[in-house]
Amino acid sequence: MLRIPMRHSLLACCFLFPLLPGVAHAQKAQKVKIDVHVGFATTTEQGETDERGREFLFKSGAWAPVYVEVEAGPDGTQQPGQVVVETTDSDEVQNRFFADPPLPPLEGGKSDTVLTYTKPGSLGSDIAVTVEVDGQSIEHKKTYDALNLGDTLYLTVGSRLPGLRKVLWERANQANTGNLLSRRRAAFVESVDALPTRWFGYDAVDLMILATGNRDFVLGLLNDQHHRKEALAEWVRRGGRLVITVGHNQDVVAKLLADPVAFAKPLPVEIKGKAELRRLLIRLGQEVPPLGNRPDARPGAEARPIEVARLETKIAQRDEDRVENQDGKGYPLIVRLPYGRGQVTMVAFDVDRRPFVNWAGQTAFWVKLLNLPAERAANAGEAPAAGMNRPFDDGSGRDLASMLQGDLEKFEDIPVISFGWVALFIFIYILVVGPLDYFFLKKVVKRLELTWITFPVVVLAVSAVAYFAAYALKGHDLKINKVDVVDIDLRGQQAYGDTWFTVFSPRIQHYTIGVEPSAPWVDEPVPEGRGDDVVVSWMGRPDASYGGYGRPRSQSLFRRAYDYGPQAAGLKGVPIQVWATKAFTASWARPLNPKQMPFTADLRRGQGDTAVHGTLTNNLPVGLQDVSLIYGGGRGRGSVLVIGPLAAGARQEINFRPAEQGTRISDWVPAINVGYGYDRRGYSTPQHAPAGSVIKRALFFEEASRQDEVQNRGLERLDQAWRVEQGAEAILFARIPEAKIGADGDPAREQALPTRLWLGELPGPGERPALPGTLAQETYMRVFIPVKAPEE
Repeated sequence: MLRIPMRHSLLACCFLFPLLPGVAHAQKAQKVKIDVHVGFATTTEQGETDERGREFLFKSGAWAPVYVEVEAGPDGTQQPGQVVVETTDSDEVQNRFFADPPLPPLEGGKSDTVLTYTKPGSLGSDIAVTVEVDGQSIEHKKTYDALNLGDTLYLTVGSRLPGLRKVLWERANQANTGNLLSRRRAAFVESVDALPTRWFGYDAVDLMILATGNRDFVLGLLNDQHHRKEALAEWVRRGGRLVITVGHNQDVVAKLLADPVAFAKPLPVEIKGKAELRRLLIRLGQEVPPLGNRPDARPGAEARPIEVARLETKIAQRDEDRVENQDGKGYPLIVRLPYGRGQVTMVAFDVDRRPFVNWAGQTAFWVKLLNLPAERAANAGEAPAAGMNRPFDDGSGRDLASMLQGDLEKFEDIPVISFGWVALFIFIYILVVGPLDYFFLKKVVKRLELTWITFPVVVLAVSAVAYFAAYALKGHDLKINKVDVVDIDLRGQQAYGDTWFTVFSPRIQHYTIGVEPSAPWVDEPVPEGRGDDVVVSWMGRPDASYGGYGRPRSQSLFRRAYDYGPQAAGLKGVPIQVWATKAFTASWARPLNPKQMPFTADLRRGQGDTAVHGTLTNNLPVGLQDVSLIYGGGRGRGSVLVIGPLAAGARQEINFRPAEQGTRISDWVPAINVGYGYDRRGYSTPQHAPAGSVIKRALFFEEASRQDEVQNRGLERLDQAWRVEQGAEAILFARIPEAKIGADGDPAREQALPTRLWLGELPGPGERPALPGTLAQETYMRVFIPVKAPEE
């Protein structure tokens, strides 16, 4: 028998003892297995990417849905589980989003899918999903490739629409230039359960097509109790673009659009039954056969009629929208209408059923409807096309969002030390601690061993000088630059706002940050149970520079992650370094207070012309500056009537003929010169454009575009230039005078502002903490005013 000395046994136990917990843990069966998908599903022409042949698409710098498929082990789970998604923002700082509701207990072998969200900060983001259940923590970490913000993402809901996918693939092959700066991709959602339950889950989608040929899908969406239809409608109201195709199932779609919760602000169009037509002659700018069913092979058989929905619009339609009714029944087949800040296009026939799916003209139809290039995709050197065909900023900072962030980071009383001066001081420091110190000790003192004293003395002296010089230049006060843009929809009686702000921190600190709509003319949020009327997040640059989310990949420099509040209503524990800045953004929506409307207006068209006349009244407690009225009259591009200042309570008479008076929008919007310098990190960046010029350009970008190199991918959702030609609305632009609020606050000035910033706590029923610094606020407003017909 082999005998082992006692001392050797003790040594072996001491060595193996630390490993025993790990061995026991490895032998312990995992409670659950998880699989993660980020973004919306699609299929590729190159082959399968998972067991179902799917790829998943999302964008860098935009919110994305995260689908966490959880399968329980043989023993199941006993307690609800917590699902956490962690990634980095554009400043390479970790952040975490907690799923709500949590994962429910699962029986053995059963599975469930938790839908949560994340906002990645680079094109190659490390996204980690952790499921904590019954005392175990199971992590799934992977580097995901995201689309860039210059790509166009179409989302088809209810059907894959292979005809559309074929058109996009053909256009990509026709380009044959290797240009990936402006790709078009189509994803799909075929199951109601896969739809986001929060509106910001659609953040990356440029245009959604809701195909309603599948009756079970429409019924499932109509009867959903998890806020999916509410999220879809809210996304449109906040600036999304939605195409609804409806024919055969018009009765169920009519109930969906009349839902009192999801579409609490009803669409300006109704479905009044259906009609059966022999064929549809569609005008697409080229010769295409009529859309119609062919008769079957039986002798004397007739072609089946096409079912179309009868649409009735509630606002005037001057847009001749691409199709006409061959039978001359006098009701439209395609209408394009504003809905909140968004756009809804109703197509009164199905595009996911016959005869459309077999129609020879469907390629031309998609090209026309979606404003795709007729022949080839744009080359990198060509001027960008209109709409959603704008290339991604390659890092030169030409995007309006980059310029806005650059202006927000500019504090008047905090000088920015150029990289040249920093390099000069570094050179002098090296000169002092190196050659000069050596020369002094060698030639003057003649004792080189004293370098053990002189070297640390020089280092400490230079550090002290740098520290006190920085305090003298940077100061010790917290400072905030903040910009608000508010859109007021008088027809829907709703306000939509976007807020951008930069915090300059005089010390190393972790900040809790929230934004609260606080104007007296907004009402309390509608209790819909979604809790996402305000969404707060980090702000980055849509380019490839430092702090931009167009970079290939980012690595976190900070181990500790900050957290999103419930449903992204705020941020907790955001680290900001000493004398550093960090930018944030918020989006919010609130109904208007019917007892205190910010504006009242009565505008109508003239008889037989495009003139608009009437009155508008400023009911705000403050006067307005740069007041202008924009109207197109339904013919050509719009014109701007410059009104000037408008005092609080003032009433303005309007008598405006766009064809004869006013200014073109392109002349009204200030030009932006793209010049370059160095930012606070030493990176090349465009010279700061004033926020007012950037905002004006973003609000009416397509009407104001020039042959310069300015782009608008980061703020594209603000562009409402498409409404100008509708003729059913006039748009009022105005600016509230800039407010500067000190550390003690100024209630009189703050009362006129649309939002209040919370620092230290998230907005709640309690009193807001005093602002520990100074705030500079700029506010821009845009009012969508209905224009009545002459006979109304």
